[in-house]
Amino acid sequence: MACKRKPLPLHATEVVASESISKNDLLHWTLKNVLVLALIERCKLNTCTTAHLNDASSESTLASSLDIFKTDTSIRFPKEFLKVLFQNLERISMGRDEKYTDQTVRGVVAVFYNNVSKRHIMKQIKSSRKVEDLVLLFTSSCSSELQKRRSETADKHLMEDYLYQFMCLCEDTAVSCQACSAACVSHIRMYKTKLLKHNEILSSKRATKGNISIDLSSLSSLQIIAQVFEIPFAKVLVDAENIFATVDAASMLEDLALLRADLENDVCKFTYSVMDFASYSAYAFWKAKETQTLDQLTKMVTSCSPSLQTATPVKTSRTTLQYLPKFSRSYYRQLLFLCIRAYLNGSTTYAESELRSFVRECGIFWRIQHPSRVAVALDVIRELLQAGLFSADLVELFFREKQAVQKSWPITNWLLVDKSILEQAISLIKDLLVQRLKTDLNALLDCRPSLFNRMMSILNQYIYSLPQFENMSDQDLEELRAYVNKKAKFLFEELIKQDQDEHTIDGLMLAVDNVRNYLVSFRKVVADIRLGATALAYIVQTLFLSGLGETLSSQAQLYVASATADEMQSTFNDMIALYLEVNNLFTDSPELKETVSYKKIEGFFQPFIDAWLTEMEQHADSWLGRALEKDSMPTQTGELMHSSSVEDLFQAFHQALSMLLRFNWTDELVNARFFSKLFRSFFLSTSKYAEVCLSKFNQSLTSNHEADEDVEHAKATWLSRAKDMFSSSAAHEAFFLSPEMCIQLNNVNYALSAFESLENKTEVRQHIRALGDLQGLKKLHLNEKAYYTITVLRGEGLPTDSSGRVRNVYVVLTDSGGHRVGKTKSLCTLNPRWNKSFEMKSKGPVWINATVWERGRLRNHEVIGRASFCLDPKVYGDYVPREMWYNLNTKGELLIRTEMEGEKEHIGFYIGRTYHVLQHTKNEMIKSIVDNMVPVMEQYLSPSNMKQFVNKSSWSNFDKTLSSVTNLLSRSKVTPSDDDANAASLSESEVEAAINSLFDYFDLNFPVFAQNLSKSLFDDVMSSVWDEALSILEDLLIPPLSDKPSSRKPLNGTQTRIVYMWLQFLLNYFNANGEGVDMKTLQSDHYKELLVIQEYYSRPEEELIRQCETNAVRLIQGVKSGESVKSSHGLADSKKLIYRMGTIRNTSTSLSTVNEVERLDTIILRILRMRSSASDFLRKHMKRKDRLLLQSALKKGVIPTLPNH
Repeated sequence: MACKRKPLPLHATEVVASESISKNDLLHWTLKNVLVLALIERCKLNTCTTAHLNDASSESTLASSLDIFKTDTSIRFPKEFLKVLFQNLERISMGRDEKYTDQTVRGVVAVFYNNVSKRHIMKQIKSSRKVEDLVLLFTSSCSSELQKRRSETADKHLMEDYLYQFMCLCEDTAVSCQACSAACVSHIRMYKTKLLKHNEILSSKRATKGNISIDLSSLSSLQIIAQVFEIPFAKVLVDAENIFATVDAASMLEDLALLRADLENDVCKFTYSVMDFASYSAYAFWKAKETQTLDQLTKMVTSCSPSLQTATPVKTSRTTLQYLPKFSRSYYRQLLFLCIRAYLNGSTTYAESELRSFVRECGIFWRIQHPSRVAVALDVIRELLQAGLFSADLVELFFREKQAVQKSWPITNWLLVDKSILEQAISLIKDLLVQRLKTDLNALLDCRPSLFNRMMSILNQYIYSLPQFENMSDQDLEELRAYVNKKAKFLFEELIKQDQDEHTIDGLMLAVDNVRNYLVSFRKVVADIRLGATALAYIVQTLFLSGLGETLSSQAQLYVASATADEMQSTFNDMIALYLEVNNLFTDSPELKETVSYKKIEGFFQPFIDAWLTEMEQHADSWLGRALEKDSMPTQTGELMHSSSVEDLFQAFHQALSMLLRFNWTDELVNARFFSKLFRSFFLSTSKYAEVCLSKFNQSLTSNHEADEDVEHAKATWLSRAKDMFSSSAAHEAFFLSPEMCIQLNNVNYALSAFESLENKTEVRQHIRALGDLQGLKKLHLNEKAYYTITVLRGEGLPTDSSGRVRNVYVVLTDSGGHRVGKTKSLCTLNPRWNKSFEMKSKGPVWINATVWERGRLRNHEVIGRASFCLDPKVYGDYVPREMWYNLNTKGELLIRTEMEGEKEHIGFYIGRTYHVLQHTKNEMIKSIVDNMVPVMEQYLSPSNMKQFVNKSSWSNFDKTLSSVTNLLSRSKVTPSDDDANAASLSESEVEAAINSLFDYFDLNFPVFAQNLSKSLFDDVMSSVWDEALSILEDLLIPPLSDKPSSRKPLNGTQTRIVYMWLQFLLNYFNANGEGVDMKTLQSDHYKELLVIQEYYSRPEEELIRQCETNAVRLIQGVKSGESVKSSHGLADSKKLIYRMGTIRNTSTSLSTVNEVERLDTIILRILRMRSSASDFLRKHMKRKDRLLLQSALKKGVIPTLPNH
């Protein structure tokens, strides 16, 4: 294919060409384009039928007039207005109104009147009652009538004139109608005024060609041209009128014929050639589109006149174009630039869509294909961006249009120049947007809103998604991050310098305050803004945090180096406040606390926090002192009565803990040490408070307290009876509980619950894990260190010297290597009580030698006995303290307590010790109460009382009304079954009468429990009293366990029956028909053992031995299956409360089958002790049980300490 034209000029040449076009030249070609399109449109309207005049295309010719009536209003005319208007219309139609004598006017009004009188139209008008609806209907009617009379009135009467006369008629009607409001009249007059001004313009600027008349003033395109080119609208109308006279459809067809011949013959004078494309297929694709465009333009032009449609194809000898510019692309580019600039500058009142439609029509007529329009548009956007004019909406609009064009017109088929323009434009737009992003970042860093997110969205969606730019995203982001870093660093330095003239704490606090205020404002502005995957707020806060860390470290260190000790002490609280301020800066961004800079801040403040915690420990005594000073009378808090001192003490604890929690220290190890020190303070104060409570409790125990007169009388009555029944000395041992004792017990119990609340606020597990103490989670390995506390409690039965003199003795502990562990003080007694503790650590098992020495004269010391024991993590790995008697190799024995625990300065240790102290104090108080009641209980639940009751008949005359004293627990009676024929003469009232005084004694104490103790404490005390009563009854029946026979004899049937009747009476009394102690608590394992004793008590010896043999077989089977065997000597009491991992836990008390068998076996062995002929079996059976215990312990990996038989 031969082409007679060179390829299109390069992009730069085209830009230069567009810039060299004069404004008048561009205006001339643009006006010619607009007028050609207007002529085509008017010709279409003239050839349409009347029906088509009523559709949207016809209404478009009246757009400029009807635009006046597009005001949205809620003003409605009254119903009477429509009635008066119809009367006036009828008069005009019939020629009765002198103002309207013109036949055309009367005809138009008559058509309107007929149309509006139709039922469906009338219904619609009455429903809306708006003037605008009447105007639209009148316009339609007028258009129809004028079309019929076109030959007669086209030059004399205009539709706008009739519309104006109709508005005058509406005004007169509204004025004459009394129902019309002033607002309605004003509304009609407003439209009339607008229409009058409009008609004045129209009447002076109407162009005519043949029978075609065009209202140039109504063409919105001409108004757009006036605003875009910034020239008066009147001048545009004059130029348009002059150009319109030269517009000719036949000449337009000649231009199109010339273009078609150029395209078909490949002359390439006015069209593109194959050289302008990357391939022939691309050129063929464009040529098909160009041919389609020429066909459409030819069809439009030939529609102007029927004669052109029937004429032969146009042939022309012209070699130039009259209606298309020579460089149409350059003209299009310049016109688009002017339109977008006018829109961005706000110099046009037209919307973006209207301007875009205007430019698009020009581009189509100038044969600018869609890809070229997109490429040129983006290049114009680039030029405007360089000039500082920017619209995110337009940028997104043209990029979306580009994507839409590429779907129907692949970019491989685009013109080479368009692809070059597009590539350069997008590259420059990207660079300009990145620069714009920096401007937006400046605004953001100044806490002002910006379009940053919108710009990033455009880049990510339309530019970085392109293959040629996909690798530039990371580069641009790094450039933006570097810019943010530089700008943020500068801002931070300005904030720090502000209001800070010297290195003082006040200056530092002001600097922190400035930073905090800035970050609060900054976070509000940049809440959802990100640089890539990182939030902008995080980047800036990280920079500020780094700078703040360096500043605080350097400035504060300078202050610390120059400050005196007194100045440091005076600013201590200020430093704590400063740290809290810094910590609050990053509450919303906890991830920033993991940075190195924040670690520097914490590192600087750590000594101050340590000093604060040391001060807390030093103030531990003052906490207790203030709480005790302000201690007031007991206050009722729910069901618990306690003094105010315990509340004040733990309130101080909570305040200190809340302060430490506010620090939010990120270094877990340091934080764990902080909490360890704080809980050490709590432990010291709580321990001393427990001592105070125990001391006051003991004082109340030995003091006489005034009570209610009735209570004192009841006590005196009971004592009188007790003296009659027993010796006076026994009666004086009676104990009566006082409310003051209950208050101290409640204080300790409240302290337990309050301390648990402190623990729950603390992440104890996390702190223990940070400290590396995992002993509470796993068994101790042999290669790990174990910490032991060895306490030498006392000695018993130590030998005298050869002359019978008591020795002055002490104990020395050494390990297997001969290294001394500890030494006690010397005491001159055969039964010394040292109670001295020593600590040691080891990695594995270690043997300890306890040597008893006699302190002689002149340093001549002599060994009088030695015992050895092994400390093994496998044995003590359950963290249960063990107290063991060890036989000396000569004579006597030592009582030593051994326990393994965590190292000191450990939060787990201090929490555990605190629980231990409080629980131990509580148990001591309860034990004191029970121990003081035991003598009275033993007096009545005794063999002597039983013997006296059985032998003396005076019991039958005993006053059975002793139980008349008010019993809070309302004891009830249940008749036991009579299984003993020999005791049939004893009645239940006689048996109960023997212990009625005991019940009366309970009646004097238990109400004090119920009134002054919490429910949980009441249950604990009552359970302890009940358990002690069971122990007393058990001692009446059988002796303790031993491998030696007992001299005691079994009770006879009558005595046994009395014991179990007493048991039933006590059970009923304590339960009090369900209002006392819960029956489940009363029917404990101990209670069930008593029932088992009753079952086996009177069985023959042979049967008991067979049962023991059966038990031995079952125990052996249990050991083989892996179940544990409990030592019959009570070596390891697993029911003790122990602390592990920050909580008090009670080890499992549920009994396995093997333990049930073991308990039964123990009961039978205790019965067999009273059978003298079973002594050999008893000794052998006990040794066999010890062997089973050893096997069971070895299976579990725990080495027990067996007793010496």
